[in-house]
This record gives sequence, structure tokens and C-alpha cells, in this order.
Amino acid sequence: MSSANELNQSYYNSLVSFCQYQVNIYSRTLFVRVDLHYPSVWDASVCLADSSSISKFVAALKIRISNATKDKTHASSVGYAWCKEISPTTDKPHYHILLAFNGNAYMSVGMPDQTVNNLFAKICHSWASALGLHPGEANGLVYVPDNANYRVGSGASWNHSVENVIQRGSYLCKKTTKVYGDRTRSFQTSRVPKQAS
Repeated sequence: MSSANELNQSYYNSLVSFCQYQVNIYSRTLFVRVDLHYPSVWDASVCLADSSSISKFVAALKIRISNATKDKTHASSVGYAWCKEISPTTDKPHYHILLAFNGNAYMSVGMPDQTVNNLFAKICHSWASALGLHPGEANGLVYVPDNANYRVGSGASWNHSVENVIQRGSYLCKKTTKVYGDRTRSFQTSRVPKQAS
């Protein structure tokens, strides 16, 4: 493995535990990869000083997902693994996130359209809320990479394994471009009970 792709082993171990735990919560699990960016007009120093927006994002997304349905079969928690990286061109931080949902409720992140009531819109509105912006001001701040949906479970379209998810998520664990030494987190996952890790 090249130095550019070298993994932080502690982060990787946490990612593995997170993924293995998530696939045991529901009969089907949808994992989604997205990236969150700060507005281009924000100064790099403001973005670097911000350590609360990612937590606010997760909290806002949990509320939106919880409010989406009262049907127990389709109710969903929000699992997450995120890393914060610094862009070498802008010196601004951004986030790479792997989200996990009840696959009986969601099959994909959906079309990148904030006017549709899908996962993408919920993610965009949550990031806007975390940054103190109106939803329309978050256009372009949420990026969905190719092959963003990973479906683990039974069924014809649920053909990914947890190993596929771990391999995709391992990008979050690479050592380069991380923020170290500023007393803020560079990587975090949602809670995994000790007996499940």
C-alpha cells in the first residue's frame, strides 16, 4: 500500500466494528457515501475553527429520519462514520461520511434534488441547518460520489456484502489529509455496543 493510501489502523478497526454492527440491526441495511463541504465564500479560518457542525448535522438528520415515518417496520436509526480532511488546494476542511439506514425504509440516496422528499434532500437540509443556512443556500455543498449506495441484505437488488462496504469506507481511514493536533476529531463513528464490537 502506498503512503498516500496508508490507513490509520485505529480508525479502520472502528469502521469494521461500525459496519458489522449496522448490518445486524435490520434485515436490510442501506449504506450511503456522501461528502459535505463548507460554502466557498466562507474563509478557511472560519471553517477550521468550526468543530460543532458535524454533530449538529447528525442530530438534525436523526430528527428528519425519525419524523419521516411512524411505521415500526420502516422506522430507521442513523448510523454514521465520518472523517474530516483538509483540501490541499483551499486549506478548508470537508467531511467524507458513510451513513447507514434501515434498508426496509430506504433503497438509495435518491436523485440530487432538494425539492423531492428523499434521503438526499434530508441530508442537504440537515447540513444547511447545521451551518445555519437556508436549504437553498446548501446547493452544491453535498456531493454524492459514484456508486454511493451499498445494499446489504436479502433480495435481488441487495447484493453487496459487509466486506464491500468496509472496502469502500476504508477511504475514510487513510492517514493523509487528516487534521491532527488541533484537539478536534478527525474520525468518528456512531456508538457500537461493546458486546457487538
